[in-house]
Parts: sequence; C-alpha cells; structure tokens
Amino acid sequence: MREALHTNAHRLKAVDAACESGVSTSLASENKCHRSTLYRWTKRRQDIEAAAAGSTTILQGRRGPKVAFPDLEKKLLDWVRDMRKNKVRAVTSRCLLMMSAHLEPRFLLGRSKQAAVEYLRRFRSRNGLSVRRITHKG
Repeated sequence: MREALHTNAHRLKAVDAACESGVSTSLASENKCHRSTLYRWTKRRQDIEAAAAGSTTILQGRRGPKVAFPDLEKKLLDWVRDMRKNKVRAVTSRCLLMMSAHLEPRFLLGRSKQAAVEYLRRFRSRNGLSVRRITHKG
C-alpha cells in the first residue's frame, strides 16, 4: 500500500495558510496539490480538524450521491444474470425499464421516462453491463 500523500495534519496546515492569505496557485504548489483541492479542503475544515484529532491518516473522500434503489439494483442485476444464463438473446433497455418498474413500483413515480433511462444507463455502467441488441433472428 502506498504512503498517504497528504495527512490530516498536512491538510490542516495548508488550510490555515489558505485562511490567512487566501487560496492561490502558489500556495497550492507549495503544498503539492491543485488549487481546487486546497479550496475543497478549506470548505471541509471542520471535518479535517475532527479527523486530525484522532487519526493521522487521510480523511475519506466523498464519492457522490448514493444509489436511489439499492434493492432494485440487486434484484435487477440478478434478473439480468439469470436471463443471460438462460441464453436469452438480448436484454434490451426497454426490457430493463419494464422489469425495473415491475420490481420496484416507486421507480417511475415523479420521474420522466428520460430520467429513468438515464438511471438505467448508470446502472449498466456501475455493474459492467453492455447493451446487447438483437442484430438478426434465426
């Protein structure tokens, strides 16, 4: 495992310097980070202080929004794997949309069709699934 590039103490020192003189590219280069990273640290100062009190390792990053329907994702992924195991020709986007509405009735409430399709695109991306199209019959 590689050594942590920025410990909590290092981040806190950089944030203190940024509060005194403002966030700048020169200050960021002194601390071996990007200017936007330094700006993000200043916004999260209280979290870094709390983490620095108990640990020298880096504070965990934020990974974006959580999955809206984790149970649906598990059921849908199991369904796709089962369909592929049974040699079904293709599980199309339309099939995914219909099955997700069947498995989770709240899936389409307050959501446009385009938003649902986009959610399913991200679902395929998260789970490493590709779009399989029926190119011929027979």
